[in-house]
Amino acid sequence: MITPCAGCYKTFKNVYPEVGHDLGIEVYHTVHYLSKLVDEKRLTLHRALSQKITYHDPCDLGRACRVFDEPRNVLRQIPALELVEMENNRMAALCCGAGGGLAGVNPNLALEMAAARVRQAFAVGAEIIVSGCPACKDNLGKGLRTLPREEREKLKIMDMVEIIVDAMR
Repeated sequence: MITPCAGCYKTFKNVYPEVGHDLGIEVYHTVHYLSKLVDEKRLTLHRALSQKITYHDPCDLGRACRVFDEPRNVLRQIPALELVEMENNRMAALCCGAGGGLAGVNPNLALEMAAARVRQAFAVGAEIIVSGCPACKDNLGKGLRTLPREEREKLKIMDMVEIIVDAMR
């Protein structure tokens, strides 16, 4: 099973087996599968993307499942891409506010958290924030839209699969 959702990956990989519902199948997050394809030379990223990119570690994929290297290794395979790290990354990554139902309970806090993460990307000169979680992509986009137009036009939010597709064209 391959899932692009960090929360689903955590659930199928860790939670189900813990509560006695092991599915008996391999579970991959998209970043694992992309990494496998790149390592096996079955996926070639040949289009140069000369941009500064930072990777946002989703809470469920990062801290909960300890998936940090695979997305970065895949991104490093893209020619001319410059990967920069935000101040808080890996185990110390800031939550973007998308998870745990926070946006439903406290939408203002969720937006503030996303805007704080976007500001961290600006601080390292990133032109693109890439994430391995569609909920993070969505909320980071909402956080970006809280900033003045002249600032937000300098940054793009993308899912891991989107940037890989761009690098394959």
